[in-house]
Amino acid sequence: MLRYAILYFVMLVVFVGLIVGPLVAGSKIPSSVAKSLSSTNLLQPVNQNNNDTEGHTQTGTGAVGYSGAGATASASATGSNNRIKLI
Repeated sequence: MLRYAILYFVMLVVFVGLIVGPLVAGSKIPSSVAKSLSSTNLLQPVNQNNNDTEGHTQTGTGAVGYSGAGATASASATGSNNRIKLI
């Protein structure tokens, strides 16, 4: 019973610390850090223009050269000669 009481109060202190900590420390963070965190742009190496966050290029199963599990089977791949033997 004592172990659970100790665990409860430790977890209560951690929870209160997670709520109160940012409230107290928020005023001590410089504005330059807050401005850099509010940016919605992704970072990339210098002198490269690889911004593909605009949705202009299809990715995943919508990509032109996709040949994974979601690809539709062609007529030659569905023939009787291409069966998998399990035993």
